[in-house]
Amino acid sequence: MNMILLTPEDFTSPNAATLTGPRHEHIKNILKAKPHDRLTVGLLNGKLGAGTVVNCSESSSSIFTELTLDPPPAMDITLILAMNRPKMIKRILTSTSMLGVKNIHLIHSFYVEKSYWSSPVLNNKSYENYFFKGLEQSKDTVMPTLKTHKLFKPFIEDKAPHIIKNKSALVAHPYKAEKFNSAKLTTPAVLAVGPERGFTDFEIDKFNQCGFKTISLGHRPLRTEVFIPSFLGQFL
Repeated sequence: MNMILLTPEDFTSPNAATLTGPRHEHIKNILKAKPHDRLTVGLLNGKLGAGTVVNCSESSSSIFTELTLDPPPAMDITLILAMNRPKMIKRILTSTSMLGVKNIHLIHSFYVEKSYWSSPVLNNKSYENYFFKGLEQSKDTVMPTLKTHKLFKPFIEDKAPHIIKNKSALVAHPYKAEKFNSAKLTTPAVLAVGPERGFTDFEIDKFNQCGFKTISLGHRPLRTEVFIPSFLGQFL
């Protein structure tokens, strides 16, 4: 945790916040903060800056905030991601949040287990906890958005054309694909990545018909959780 990320509910006055739970435990036990110590803090979907510890008791930490800095620029790449195993989705959501991706579409495809869609990861917006961790790590404050699409054909035929409008559109596929050259990519862009077994030929054809260009990172088929940061890391 490189930044203490605050929410509007933490504030007891315009510049004073009180924290309990994991963030307080981090301040008390990991940072071992004392009164007058200064921490890096940020307001969710707002500015970031410094927080001066006023008090750190057994149960809570009180901080006076000075939020004057803008968050880092977002990555101008929208991610279309086929639903993966929930454990992998947790890691992907955290890593993409770290890298500055702000728009994610989770879609269904042939090789996606239908049971994945009932995962607690997607219930009651619990996925925002994984975004939150990524923001704390990368000193960012802007919460990404996630939309789910449980039917492939309605998504690729009705939704995708609007998502890629006036953008470069790429779909990752390890076979019969052009090796990606980051120098040739113009942003804003959209990247579609399949499940662990990849998209089917039918699905790739539908992406191509929609306007997506098929690309790979080379001869090695990569896991989704490896491919995405490898691709996005070229634009940091």
